[in-house]
Amino acid sequence: MADMTNHSYKADKKIYYFELVAKGSTSNSIVAKIIGKAWGAGSRHLSDFEKNTGQSFTRIKQIKFLNEFIALIQERKRRLESW
Repeated sequence: MADMTNHSYKADKKIYYFELVAKGSTSNSIVAKIIGKAWGAGSRHLSDFEKNTGQSFTRIKQIKFLNEFIALIQERKRRLESW
């Protein structure tokens, strides 16, 4: 599960900006952080999501996140630390 932080929507440009932060399962330490931006087709998909669910994308606090992706980030971090 990832927390969405620092999110905003620029209506004039139809661009969503956001960060996804994953924390450790046994602590509050950050194990992965992704800075994202959605525009074009991505922005349209998010707009469709908002219309279909009645939820604002920028108000969602947690997003389901692929565990494999988090594991990949953790492995890369371990490799970098071992250098």
